[in-house]
Amino acid sequence: MRAALAALAPSALGLSTGAGAREPGGWRARARRALAVAGDALELAGIGDRAELAALVRDLVGAGLPAGVALSVHAPAGLAAEEVADLLAALPPGVERIVVHPDRIGDPAAVAPLGARLVLENMNARKRDGRTPEELEVHFRRLPRAGLCLDLAHVATHDPTLALADRLLEAHGARLRQLHLSGADPAGGHRPLALSDVRRYEPVLRRCRAVPWILEREVPPGSG
Repeated sequence: MRAALAALAPSALGLSTGAGAREPGGWRARARRALAVAGDALELAGIGDRAELAALVRDLVGAGLPAGVALSVHAPAGLAAEEVADLLAALPPGVERIVVHPDRIGDPAAVAPLGARLVLENMNARKRDGRTPEELEVHFRRLPRAGLCLDLAHVATHDPTLALADRLLEAHGARLRQLHLSGADPAGGHRPLALSDVRRYEPVLRRCRAVPWILEREVPPGSG
C-alpha cells in the first residue's frame, strides 16, 4: 500500500497520531510509532482537551521538533478553535500547518493570527458546514490567509465519484496545504486505506503531489 502511494510521488507521506488506539507515553510515544511506520510527514492529532494541547505545546517548545519531517497539528475536534487559539498560536514555527474543522472555528478573529499556518479541512456528510467549495468560501473570505486540507474520505461520504474533490480543487486548489487519506466506512467514519481506494483516488492524488499526504488510519501490515 505504501509502495503504491510512494509511487505517486507525494512531497511527503506520513501518519496521523490519531490513527488507531492511543498508547501510553503521550504524544512522543505515538509520534515515534507513527514515524517508524511512515516516515517524512507527521500529524499530531487525537488531542482531547485544552490541558493536553497545553502539554503538547510545552513539550514541542522545550524539546524541539523532529528533523526533516513535515509537521502539522490537528486542533482538538471537540473544542471551538477560539477556545484554544492562544495555545495554537504558541506552537513553534516548525509546525507548518494547524488543521481546524470549519464548523469548530468559533470567532474567526480569534484564529486569524495563525495566518497561513491555519488549514481548514473539508467536512463529511454528517456535518452541516465546510463540506462544499461554496461553504468553505465563506470561511476563506473571513480568513483569507488560511489553507485547505483535502480529506478524500470526507469527500467520498458525499460523492463516491469524487467529482466533489475536483470541484474543491478547482475552487481552492491554490490553498491546498495537506491531504488526509483513508477509506470511508458506510457510516461515514474512517477505515484503513485499501488498494481499491488508492486506485479510485489516484486521479485526485496526482493533482495533490506538492503537499504532504497523511494517513488517518494505519495501513495493516502486509497490505503493500
